[in-house]
Amino acid sequence: MRLIPSNAIDIGQRAEQQDDFGFSDPSNATFTAHGGLLAVVVDGMGGVAHGRASAQAAKAAFLQAYESKSQNETIPEALERSLHAGNQAVLQLGRQAGDYRSVGATLSAAVVWNGQLFWISVGDSALFVVRATRFQRMTVAHEVSDNEQGSMVSSFLGLESLTQIDRSASPVMLQPGDRVLACSDGLFKTLPETEVVRIVASVSPDSIAHELVQQVLALRVADQDNVTALVIACEEEGAAAWKGGAATSGGKSRRGVMVGALVAVLVLAIAGGAYGWYWYRGKQQKQVTDLIEAARASFRAGNCAEVKKSADQLATLGSTLPDAKRPTDWNDQCTKAAGQKQKVDAAYVEVGKLEKVGTADQRDMRIARWEGVKKEYVTLKSMFADDTAIDQHADERIKAIDQDIADLKSQELPQKAPTGGRAAPARKIGSQVPEESEKKAPTPSDGSAQQPGPTQK
Repeated sequence: MRLIPSNAIDIGQRAEQQDDFGFSDPSNATFTAHGGLLAVVVDGMGGVAHGRASAQAAKAAFLQAYESKSQNETIPEALERSLHAGNQAVLQLGRQAGDYRSVGATLSAAVVWNGQLFWISVGDSALFVVRATRFQRMTVAHEVSDNEQGSMVSSFLGLESLTQIDRSASPVMLQPGDRVLACSDGLFKTLPETEVVRIVASVSPDSIAHELVQQVLALRVADQDNVTALVIACEEEGAAAWKGGAATSGGKSRRGVMVGALVAVLVLAIAGGAYGWYWYRGKQQKQVTDLIEAARASFRAGNCAEVKKSADQLATLGSTLPDAKRPTDWNDQCTKAAGQKQKVDAAYVEVGKLEKVGTADQRDMRIARWEGVKKEYVTLKSMFADDTAIDQHADERIKAIDQDIADLKSQELPQKAPTGGRAAPARKIGSQVPEESEKKAPTPSDGSAQQPGPTQK
């Protein structure tokens, strides 16, 4: 399959160009043999001070990371690694600026290799496939609704932890005539889908990106956002030159045209059926990916009920993807964690109900028991992410245990319970027991007997 890339970008009605984009080198046959053709579009977030610099840093780091891909690394692995490299570049920019809130960018990247489409994205930059009259979005927008500001991105480059990443669970098969479109939201939020399809069908493959951007500008939308379009047109190897609507290679007889038309109808019918199958397969794969990501997020949050729900739904779909088994593993771990929590909470309550200690030996044994309970809470914390409900619960219990241990250590207690006669001298943790020669109090010079001090009850 022959790939024809094209691109176009415009500042729109904004004061600054915060979009950026890039391709891998299509002329590097050695690399494209295992890495395919990469197209990446990055949109700096307009609400931050360093949106443009964020986009530039992310694009450069992503391209450099992907172009270092080895033959042994899979394309999904390389895309994932490159995304995190881009994120680290934006975070570094935030460190240099002294304010992480001043940086941020969304990203969408696509790779076409051996007739297959792979992708990865964060934020609302998007990836589409146009096939005949069908216009299908492949990526999921990471957005949340806000009553005052409308929709806001919930995942973007510049976060310490990227918990929302959209990726292809498995590649989507492409056909000659398909057009892969990666773009910033300045395009798809302005240009109707029908207009995109019309342009794709009416212009040459190498002009699609330019025509899409020009049509956006022709609409003269007030405060038009930056707009970027990257297109990878898929063509048959050795296809004749494009002359509008179809490839041609010269005149034909009337009969030849009719026969060709009938053959074309048959081919389209077959292709349509195959297309529908691939589209359904791609849709199901997207559903599987979404369920896996939902289970992952629920597991990290300690929401075991939602993990089980996602695992049950995946079992119903019967997906054979390797990652589809992970929610079941997470559910098993959730069950184990629930048992661990119940066990350690019971131990916490049991130690808390014990009678007040009366001697230093009893205190030492009580501290040892608290340390054991604390260790179990630390183990429970390690099963989940920071700041989750279970993590916070464990932190509260650990804090309470530490306070009780501190209180115990501050008490002055006799070494052993008295068995008659004078009680053993009281001491705090860390104090020394007096030597035997020091235990007898001196006799007062006036001959009066010294009164014994108070003893621990």
